[in-house]
Amino acid sequence: MGVTLSIKIMTLINLTPHEVVLCGQHIPASGQQARVSMTRAQTGTIDLDGTTVPIYSTILGQVTSLPPAAGGVGYIVSAMVRSASPERRDLYSPADLQRDEHGNVIGCGSLDQNQASAPERWRKAEVARLTSIIQDAGMKASRLADLQRVSAGG
Repeated sequence: MGVTLSIKIMTLINLTPHEVVLCGQHIPASGQQARVSMTRAQTGTIDLDGTTVPIYSTILGQVTSLPPAAGGVGYIVSAMVRSASPERRDLYSPADLQRDEHGNVIGCGSLDQNQASAPERWRKAEVARLTSIIQDAGMKASRLADLQRVSAGG
């Protein structure tokens, strides 16, 4: 027998650039867009009948314009933003997309949510997020070493 989880959200804020139609309910874009940086690295090629096809791996980076978690608030974001924030249980992305006769998305029938994470995964995600912020700010390696020595009490 399965377990059904019912989550009561007081407010659902759409952080995508367009209106989301969820089970017939129109949720307008809030005007704020959560984004995630990406880095692509070529990992190889495939020879397809004499044509070389490059193969890439995409690495998700820092998420921007994502408000902090707040009780009773859920955020609709892209699946990539949600995936780049595995520790956040308040992020939802459209799922079960509904299409018109031309294949255009006209709505969704459900939302996807991050799975519960173990505390160790949360810690690793937070360390990775903070490391990315430090690198993006251009902090020198010597300054980082100084901060680590101070925090270690040395």
